[in-house]
Amino acid sequence: MVFAWTLVFETSGRRLPEFEKDIAERVEAFSEKVPAVASSLDTIRIRITYTREEFGVATRGLVPDWSIGAANPETGTIVLYFPESSRSPQAIELVGHELGHILLHNAVGEGVWIPRWFDEGFAQWISGPIEDGQAVRIAYAELIGESVRLWELESVNSWSGDRANLAYAESRAAFDFLMEIAPNSDIFALINSLGRDRDFDIGFEAHMGISVEDFYLRWAEERVHRFNWSLILLDWRFIFSAITILFLIGGTIKLVRTRRIIRERDGEEIQA
Repeated sequence: MVFAWTLVFETSGRRLPEFEKDIAERVEAFSEKVPAVASSLDTIRIRITYTREEFGVATRGLVPDWSIGAANPETGTIVLYFPESSRSPQAIELVGHELGHILLHNAVGEGVWIPRWFDEGFAQWISGPIEDGQAVRIAYAELIGESVRLWELESVNSWSGDRANLAYAESRAAFDFLMEIAPNSDIFALINSLGRDRDFDIGFEAHMGISVEDFYLRWAEERVHRFNWSLILLDWRFIFSAITILFLIGGTIKLVRTRRIIRERDGEEIQA
């Protein structure tokens, strides 16, 4: 089954036919990827806003200032904040992310609470591959003792942009680990279980065979082993920084040696 969603575009500015075509293709590709989960929605609304004020009104001020996209699963509406002249590929990818939120909440059913880490983890997983640097970001936070725990992500909207990026990386990595240990790696079967039981904790344990709390403990142990200093050493930014520091140290040593030679030469000339 492929979802036969009807797309409705809303904008206060001029229409962007090519942009809308790209979004339509993204939605079609997305619908082909998720045939195993039912959705009660037949219409997806894409509202494109061009100012931060307009975006705030469209999202009722419920999203942080670093956000550029939001989804309302109840109405099947996606709100994007991009300037009218933008044709950014990020906007197209963002549609897939927000569609993930809509799909998940409608598949589980209205009124069923979904933890933020699972919500964001699924939306990232379903919209594309893991972003470059997310693993390094987690490893760095682990190294300096600033890791976030999954249950803390409920307050992510009040965090700074940098810490929010860490939260998204954490949720994506935790969701990937969940996929690895899920029976048959079938995340859609888990979602169907959540919908049947009408309770996240009960549905999670029924399908996974472990409680949500046990998963948190297993993930905390896995994160320590999976995200460590070796990832940071292999990161190109660390390598570039190390080379730069070595270059500066080498240059400083050379400069000191040169100045010493000049002083020694000047001393010899004075004595002569």
